[in-house]
Order: sequence, then C-alpha cells, then structure tokens
Amino acid sequence: MIPDAVVAVVAAIVAENPLAPPEAVGRLVVAALADDGWCMTPEPLCAPMRAELAPCRPKSRAPQLTSVTR
Repeated sequence: MIPDAVVAVVAAIVAENPLAPPEAVGRLVVAALADDGWCMTPEPLCAPMRAELAPCRPKSRAPQLTSVTR
C-alpha cells in the first residue's frame, strides 16, 4: 500500500507538470520524495523469504514396523 504522503507528492508533481513524459515525472517524484527525507533503496538481491512462500520440508516420520523389524 502506498502511503498517503507519497500519493500526495505524485499528484502534485503530475499537476505541476501535465505534459511531462512518464520518465520525467518519475525522476521529479523521486527528487521530491528525497527532498522530503524519504530514502529509496533497491531490494536486496537475496531478500529473505516469507514463511508462507518458503518451501516445505517434509516432517520426519516415525519408522514403520515391517515384518523384518517386528
């Protein structure tokens, strides 16, 4: 979810520069957010996985008794 403060900055930049191409709007938005103290960094290359996305490890099963092990 985008914070309301970011929405307000984007709306103001678009209103002030209605004919600017999307790339220019993007640069202006990033500059305005940086001036307001926002810190934009790329995601790490190896982001930790959320638990619901992590692969499951099969649970260990109790050894089954066979005719040889009974």
